[in-house]
Amino acid sequence: MKSTEAMIVWNNQTGEVNVGPWPDKTGWSNHWPRKFRTSYGDAEFAEGLPDLHKMLRDFHWCVLESGIDPMKVHCEFLKIDEYRLGIQASVPGSESPGGKL
Repeated sequence: MKSTEAMIVWNNQTGEVNVGPWPDKTGWSNHWPRKFRTSYGDAEFAEGLPDLHKMLRDFHWCVLESGIDPMKVHCEFLKIDEYRLGIQASVPGSESPGGKL
């Protein structure tokens, strides 16, 4: 899915994270205590930043601020097209020929 169609949800208590569709028309995200859209994690800070930059900021938020296992976050973020295309080519799940950010 495109980053503009994705929502990141997570639970600090359980260490779980999920990436799913936005807008949430089925209620899949209702039980998650923390959530934000990849393009608008912090609208004021994110204004003008490229989508990949916003997504990497959100990745770091989940890992460093919330303590979610980096590999869990990586596996979920692989659902997002721009993430797969933007990560280093040697990283499992990458679809980037050169992995240049």
